[in-house]
Amino acid sequence: MIAETHTKKVVAILGIMVVLAIAAVCGLFWMIRNNVQKTTDAENSANERTLAGEKLKELETFAQEEGSELERVTTRVIAKDGVVAFIEMIERHARDLGLAIEVQGAKERAHESMQEYQILELSMRTQGSWVANYRFLTLLENAPYKLTVQSALLNGQPALSAPTPESSQASGPVWTGIYSFNVLRYK
Repeated sequence: MIAETHTKKVVAILGIMVVLAIAAVCGLFWMIRNNVQKTTDAENSANERTLAGEKLKELETFAQEEGSELERVTTRVIAKDGVVAFIEMIERHARDLGLAIEVQGAKERAHESMQEYQILELSMRTQGSWVANYRFLTLLENAPYKLTVQSALLNGQPALSAPTPESSQASGPVWTGIYSFNVLRYK
């Protein structure tokens, strides 16, 4: 009976040791899996940073190689001999909007800080609808040139004519726009 009790104790102790060994192996595998996951996450993060760094270098290289071209596209400057073409383009856009346009003045002055540029000062007067004048002003403000609107004045005048038998509507008020703006040009 003592041997039987002793055998039972040994089997119980061995059973407990097997359970503890299995738990220790499972814990070890769990820790290894967590460490592998952390390592994989760190490698992925490092790869993403490397790819981002490579893309940044590519963009920097592109900006260095093409930067002057990009600058010219986004902030165009009138060419030395492009003043007449620029004014004609502005007049064409105004006429396309249904405006009558008159250039009232154009003069050039030196740029204070950039010796290779001049500032072209233009004054223009338009006549037409309020909407057309407003669109013209918007066109000036958003032109792809280094252009600064110095002043814009819109004045409405009464309708030009009363309704006629042929037309049941009176013509709308005529709006006069007076614009003064500066644009950058090469010397």
